[in-house]
Amino acid sequence: MLVQFIKFGLVGVLNTAIHYAVFYGLLNLAGIHYLVASTIGYLAGLTNSYLLNRSWTFKSRQDNRASEMAKFFLVNVFSLGANLVALKTGVSLMGLSPEIAQLFAIVFSLVVNFAGNRFWTFRDARSE
Repeated sequence: MLVQFIKFGLVGVLNTAIHYAVFYGLLNLAGIHYLVASTIGYLAGLTNSYLLNRSWTFKSRQDNRASEMAKFFLVNVFSLGANLVALKTGVSLMGLSPEIAQLFAIVFSLVVNFAGNRFWTFRDARSE
């Protein structure tokens, strides 16, 4: 499981870079509200995340990809919700700038995302 978490983290670095770049650009260049910008940024890394985690991190062999993709999507919706709650908390209750609060929110949603994918979406995949 440690190897999977490290791989998940490496995939997550790429997804996080995509998420944050889109978020930052939409927030600062397009003037879009920080919660909307974060949602769009999060969704931008979703396809990459599924493909790399399915093939490399968890080495899924499931034939029913539709079910697997649905689970992956639900885990990511839940993780996005966790991200937005943490982001809103950081901005509204802790007085952090959206840029700083987003960094903490990403770490929080990473843990939620890994647990959901490891123990539900790809639970039948080969363990390392």
